[in-house]
This record gives sequence, structure tokens and C-alpha cells, in this order.
Amino acid sequence: MRGIIKEFSGVRVLNQVDFELKTGEVHALLGANGAGKSTLMKILNGIYTLTEGEIYYDGKKVRIHSPRDAYSCGITMIHQELDLVGCRDVSENIYLGRELYKDRAHRILDRAGMRREAQTLLDELEFDLRAEDLVEKLPPAKQQLILIARTVSCNSRVIVMDEPTSSLSHNETKQLFKVIKSLKRKGISIIYISHFLEEIFEVSDRLTVLRNGEKVTTAVTSECSTQQLIQWMIGRESVVQKNIGEPKNDHEMLLECRGLTTLRDCIKNVSFQIRKGEIVGFAGVVGAGRSEIAKMIFGAEKMAAGEIYLDGEKVVIKSPTQAVRHGISMVPEDRKQEGLVLKLNVGANMWLSYLNKLKRGVGLDYKSLNGKAQQMFQHMSIKCEGVEQGIDKLSGGNQQKVAIGKCLLNEPKLLILDQPTRGIDVGAKGEIYRLVTELARDNNTAILYISDELEEIIALCDRIYIVKQGQCVKEIDNHTQQVTKALLLKDMVD
Repeated sequence: MRGIIKEFSGVRVLNQVDFELKTGEVHALLGANGAGKSTLMKILNGIYTLTEGEIYYDGKKVRIHSPRDAYSCGITMIHQELDLVGCRDVSENIYLGRELYKDRAHRILDRAGMRREAQTLLDELEFDLRAEDLVEKLPPAKQQLILIARTVSCNSRVIVMDEPTSSLSHNETKQLFKVIKSLKRKGISIIYISHFLEEIFEVSDRLTVLRNGEKVTTAVTSECSTQQLIQWMIGRESVVQKNIGEPKNDHEMLLECRGLTTLRDCIKNVSFQIRKGEIVGFAGVVGAGRSEIAKMIFGAEKMAAGEIYLDGEKVVIKSPTQAVRHGISMVPEDRKQEGLVLKLNVGANMWLSYLNKLKRGVGLDYKSLNGKAQQMFQHMSIKCEGVEQGIDKLSGGNQQKVAIGKCLLNEPKLLILDQPTRGIDVGAKGEIYRLVTELARDNNTAILYISDELEEIIALCDRIYIVKQGQCVKEIDNHTQQVTKALLLKDMVD
């Protein structure tokens, strides 16, 4: 891949990136959250179309405009998100799009043949799976193995693995590494994306580091050190200006979570606390489980075990509606899918969650509701034509302010902010930083702050929890400890 440039709506996310893969090697692709790793690989697999640049395969220039184009070249990708059909069995998912037929003219599937061949493949890979098992009944770890088996069955010459061990146990990870070594012996090349550096050193031959959409270096893995990789990933360490005020150790405890475990088993035995007026940050790599923990508190993720205490009293939260009644509001990571209703106007989006506070009656007092929305517009400095303007016509920064303002109308005790500054401009970011700081300081609001931008975490948060593989593995006091990006990143990936 030569000189790869990718822009989204005029914003350049990849800038002149070169990447080279040799036959039969495992090449690790590294970078902090948002560095451009997945974007580069989605271009290679035809999911995104490059803006500028060239791709050469076997020395010949190729055009890859779709996943089918990539597949024709012998390139396949195992995505971080599980792309399986849950209501079908293992064999049908392995042969998805390449089904075997008894009678192709009449579209009669050869289910027995697919199950027989799939089981042979699974046995060769030493995967503990049965071809006839229904996928939706299997745990995430075994579903990940199905994707690997599917890719191997395609006779691919290049396999991209994007965080393949994020849901695997230690033993399953070791088994995956055995499969990778076996594929190498067959001359298959693998591009391996992972945040966990111990995996990189164990499985890869060479590595390439991206930072802020640009290539930093390519090196032989065995010649690198952990500290060197972290330095390449974060660049020059800059001093972050903290804006955290006085320690909150004497403030009353608002939220205490004990042993939180999800029904999906992606979060295991998580415990942490947040005091009134305190901003607590969650730092972790993509897929570490930060959002799942937040959604569990908000009632949007089912809890298998654990206890939640608010103001010292145990509460049971089974839905977002119950969370709001308990004084908890959340701005989700994906504001367009989960935080806003794009078909409604700005005013309706603003007061939508406030309806729960109104007395039940025949109709709604739209004048009063729009008046409250207008007050919040002014408080949040939201730039729009008025309450009737469509929310989809606002900029990303103003949409985010509406999503936050909607939560503030409920005057929450606890505000959960998941990636609150993603995809917005510098000016809007500054306004959100100011708002978050004022809420904690003036309203005594407890805030759980999740962000991929480590500078934000260091600048705003009183305490920081490192979330890794579904667990809170470390707590850092930002008032008493010297916190740097390198320190956080080492705890997140090492």
C-alpha cells in the first residue's frame, strides 16, 4: 500500500501511509485508539474506498472497491465485531456466501456436506466446536473461533485479524497462536492488529506503528522494546495542563459498584466508586469493556452479578428508565444511533427524556417544554435556528451539546459521558470541558468520563481507573500521582 490517503467529509484520517506485507509473515499493526489501524485495513478489504494512493498485490496494481474485490485477490478480514448469523449453525456460518448445494438450480442446500466438511476443518484446527451447534447459543469466544475457521476455509493468502483475542481466554489465545504459526508455514501472510503488546512480541515478525493517521515506523519485532513501542505510539510526551481543582476525598460517596459482571461475560467482577462532585475517568483500549460497564450502571446492559449503591442504598437498575428515575443520565458513545432521534427536531430531542418528570395528562404543554429547551440552548451555547430545526442539520459539536443538554434537564446526580468529544471540533471540545468542570464543581454532580483521548482523562479527572479485558485493573489518584500518557498507555496495553 503506497501513499494511502483517506478523508471523511474533508477530514483527513490517513495521510500518506505506506504499508508492506511479505509472504508468510505475521505483520503487527500498532497504534493508540484512533491512530487509523482499522481504517487502513478496511481500505485493504474494500469496505472503505481510498481517497488517494495505490495498492499492489503480487507486484501488480489492483483496485479494491468492495470486500468481493479483496476476496478475489485472496484477502480476507476477521473483524473485531462478530459478523455472524446467530440463528444459523456453525457450518452455515463458515460457508456463508459459499454454500454447497445438492441441487443449485432449485437452491437445495447440501447441509450434510457442509457440516461434514466444516467438522473436518474444525478438527484440523483443534477447535472445540461442533458443526451443527447454533451460533447464538455459543459464547463470544467460540464465535470468534468460527470467524477464524471461516477465513481459513476460504484459502486466503492474506488474513487481517483485528483484535482477534479480545473475547478469547488465555488457553484459546494460545490455540489461536498455534493456528497462526501453522498458517505461516503454509505461506499465508497475516496482518495482526492488537493493543496487547505481549501478544505482538509473541506472534509477530515485523510491526508497523501508526500515530494520528500517519506511519511512524516499520521494524523487526525482536529488535524492539515495550518502552520503545509506547514512545512511537504516543510521540513526544507533552505536559498536560490539569484542571481538577482540590481533592474530593472528603466528599460524600454517591456511587459504589461491587463485583459487576455482565450476562454476556465480557465484564467480570468490576468494583469502583465515585464521590459527589468528582470526575472519574475510565482509560482503556477499544474493546476493553468501558462502555459495557457504563451501560450496566445505566440499565442498558444486563447484569449477571454484582451490586450498585447510590447514596449508600442498594438499588436495582434494569432499564435506562429506572436509571433516570434514580438520578442517572448517560450520553452514549454513538450519539446518532443511541443518543438522538434524528427524525425529530432539536427541541423534541432536548426534552424527550424530561417527559418522565411530567405529571400524566391528556396532552403535552409544548410551549413549556420548548421554553425549557430554549433555556438549555442558551446555557449550553448551542448554535441553531430554533427548537423547530431538524437535529440532523446541526454540526457534530452542536448535536453533542444537545445530547448532553437533554441529560442535564433531568438534573442528574450521576452523569455518564462516553466519548463526549469524539468527532467534534476544537472549539466545541473546549466548551464541553468547561461544562463538565462546572457541573462537578458548582452542582456537585458526579461524573463518569470515558474517552480515548488520554489528554482529556489526565486534564479533567480526579481519579482514573484502567480498564483492561473487562476488569478494573488499577486505580490512579490524579492529585497525588504524576500521570502521563505513557504511564496510562503502558497500563492499558502491557
